[in-house]
Amino acid sequence: MDRLVYLDNAATKRLSSDVFCGEGIFFFEEYANVASVSSFSLKARLAVYKADPESPIG
Repeated sequence: MDRLVYLDNAATKRLSSDVFCGEGIFFFEEYANVASVSSFSLKARLAVYKADPESPIG
């Protein structure tokens, strides 16, 4: 059988290209810890809040 079946999506999951395009800046430029209280992390924290206003990080 040549087909790969990956059963551990709880550990890692393929990222859709749409999500990556929206989040790409946070992988390479704005990579601050959103739980930090520094001003550096504000942009990342605001992005989390915009994506999910009920997030405990926001």
